[in-house]
Amino acid sequence: MVSAYGFGVIGKIIGPLGLALIVGSSNYLKPDVPLPQIPVAFLYLGSWFLMAGSVYYFFGIETRGNSIEQIDRELAEANCQPAMPFRWWTPKIEGERHAARRTAALHDRTRGS
Repeated sequence: MVSAYGFGVIGKIIGPLGLALIVGSSNYLKPDVPLPQIPVAFLYLGSWFLMAGSVYYFFGIETRGNSIEQIDRELAEANCQPAMPFRWWTPKIEGERHAARRTAALHDRTRGS
């Protein structure tokens, strides 16, 4: 998820910078596109959309009709990792019980039993 935000920030930098370089604008932060350069600007932005669409087409996974648990299971099988149960939220009491069991199990491992 963090990578999506990172790529978005990179796109916010590359988009205007590339547009300014292609249309010959001196302002890189907010390029002013002259009227005859508008088709070139649209071709530039359209090429980015085409590249993004091809990435989704070749690397995206189909999630229609699958629950989050099924998607998680399929991704775990693809990575040869055991699937972990997915929960939307955990009540505070159950979370405290889980933490207590984890602490007890860790304590038992360190004692050697």
